[in-house]
Amino acid sequence: MVTGSIGGPDGVPDPVEPGLSLPADRMDAQRADLCVDQSADPAAGQQPGGDGSEPNVDAQPWRGLGFRIGARRLASELTQLRQLLPILPITPVPGAQPWLAGVANVRDEVLPVVDLELFLQVRRSMADDRRYLLRLRQDAGDVAILIDAQYGQCRFAHTRQIPLEAAVAASGEPLAAGRFTDFLDRAYRVGDQDWGVLRLDRLLRAAQWSMAALSLGSRASYS
Repeated sequence: MVTGSIGGPDGVPDPVEPGLSLPADRMDAQRADLCVDQSADPAAGQQPGGDGSEPNVDAQPWRGLGFRIGARRLASELTQLRQLLPILPITPVPGAQPWLAGVANVRDEVLPVVDLELFLQVRRSMADDRRYLLRLRQDAGDVAILIDAQYGQCRFAHTRQIPLEAAVAASGEPLAAGRFTDFLDRAYRVGDQDWGVLRLDRLLRAAQWSMAALSLGSRASYS
């Protein structure tokens, strides 16, 4: 069993991107091999085709951090991810929106914590005690989202991409249900598992999100 951030197709962990901290001791039991497409070997795109064609140097696999929210397996690019933390105590803030779970103290810094399923108008699809906080970068101040499991760094071959409307969650419902439709960019299928690419840049630009995070952060400053 590979330990660390993720195991690649050759069993060697990929390096963790700068600025993203992954807790190696609390990986999800189902491990990262769920989202490592064995055909997405970076060297594969450089091999000559079976028909003698020139190697395709542009067919690099898509890479990102894999995680689960409820019944949805998702992945996001690493550029706006700052830190992945085991669940911390969350203090509710009176009068906040239902999807604003509260605030968490991370090394003396108060972060708003968002339940993304509720924010995207999808009711909690699974009960799960193993949760993490995924800290996101944003200009107005960092914010954290609740996730149920993390799979380390994923890579998907472009040949695994499927129409977004064809992707399904583990519960059998469409992956792009509710407001997830607005923030999912594409989908990949590896084996019998579908993965949606969650665009965090779109999420962080959402006016409702930004105003609520700012408001909650301000109200929590007493902490």
